[in-house]
Amino acid sequence: MSSESPAFPIRETPSAALARKIIDGLLAANLISTPKKDEIAKKIAHGNATTADWRLWAEIALDEATRTSSESIGQIDIEDGANENTN
Repeated sequence: MSSESPAFPIRETPSAALARKIIDGLLAANLISTPKKDEIAKKIAHGNATTADWRLWAEIALDEATRTSSESIGQIDIEDGANENTN
């Protein structure tokens, strides 16, 4: 058996192509979490994504965004505090 690539490239199914486009848009808008993208893409492509799935994915993304925002604000406060102490 050869490990060479096939003579004809494997074509992406229309469902997989659509799922990929949806995932790209959701990631760009920070509406889903990057670590979950493969799971989400599979469920979308197979038509198995439930309302509960969408809610969970959105909550995870929102939690990550909130955590990242809080960390950034904390860093700004620390920097501002450091500047006040040096003046």
